[in-house]
Amino acid sequence: MKSCLLAIAVVFSSVLMAEESAEISVQNAGQSTKTDKRHMTIEERKAQRAARIAADGGMVDRPVKGKVICILLKSDKVAKGDIADEIVNMCRMTRTHVEVVDSTTQSKYPTGCLITLAEMGDAPTLLCAPEDFWATVNLSKLAKDNPAPELFKTRVIKELWRAVGYALGAANSQQQPCLMRPIRNVADLDSEKVAILTPMPMMAVAQTSSKLGFARGGQSTYRAACREGWAPSPTNDIQKVIWEEVHAKPTNPIKITFDPVKGE
Repeated sequence: MKSCLLAIAVVFSSVLMAEESAEISVQNAGQSTKTDKRHMTIEERKAQRAARIAADGGMVDRPVKGKVICILLKSDKVAKGDIADEIVNMCRMTRTHVEVVDSTTQSKYPTGCLITLAEMGDAPTLLCAPEDFWATVNLSKLAKDNPAPELFKTRVIKELWRAVGYALGAANSQQQPCLMRPIRNVADLDSEKVAILTPMPMMAVAQTSSKLGFARGGQSTYRAACREGWAPSPTNDIQKVIWEEVHAKPTNPIKITFDPVKGE
């Protein structure tokens, strides 16, 4: 009986050891795969992705069901081929169908957002109507200093992205309720009970105004104004006392001594 139990124990231990060994092998294989992937070059990653897509039957275009972002070209300064690659990238990044059109093909698509590239003289570089989901990029401003073709193309692509962003809610706040949200009509505006910006967009406004050198608004205490050096002359006894306190010379100034032995 003891011999039988011993044999069973030996077999059971062997099975456990085999399973443990197999599990470790799988873990090590997974780790090596991850390690190998981390050390793959860009070309290797592209090749791996291409192989995966090929194994899945290649890429096919989605059918257009719903509204699209229309990029309307109204100038010879930009050809469809100039922005073709970026349009593919825009479709992928926004997960929305984007179509480049002209005045003859625009009506073929149900336009949900219209971005117009046109020459408009001294008009602003970017005009945007976020409540109507359209924006216009003034190519005249982008070409005003006669840039090289590649530089001009880069400017167009950057402003095109900015136009799409502003027209489709990139400025909307993630912190709601807030006025910075999708507003399509006065009913949407009336339904918003908050009549001020939330902290997140307010911070963005503060950063922009600071960068542009805007004057600080609001009020400050007279004492703070004295400390900052812009307070007007005192007009009452309280202000006079504060003025004299802030502007008084120190009674026990710091003395700077020099030790020639230490050299300091």
